[in-house]
Amino acid sequence: MSEPIFITYEQNRAYQQGYSDYVRTEGGSKNFSILHPAYDPPAGYEAAYRAGWNQAEEDRRKQGSQSEG
Repeated sequence: MSEPIFITYEQNRAYQQGYSDYVRTEGGSKNFSILHPAYDPPAGYEAAYRAGWNQAEEDRRKQGSQSEG
């Protein structure tokens, strides 16, 4: 997992949360409940969260293409 460098601790934490939420919910396909949606960025840190989510999605695609070949 390559991580972009965010300026603040909060941005970095939002990135990590986005990455882990994607992995935990398998890209949102396992949405546990309305109270705990799969894609749930912290207020004010949507861009960092989305970057983590997108990175996890990219990593998952790379893993899938490696196992096919």
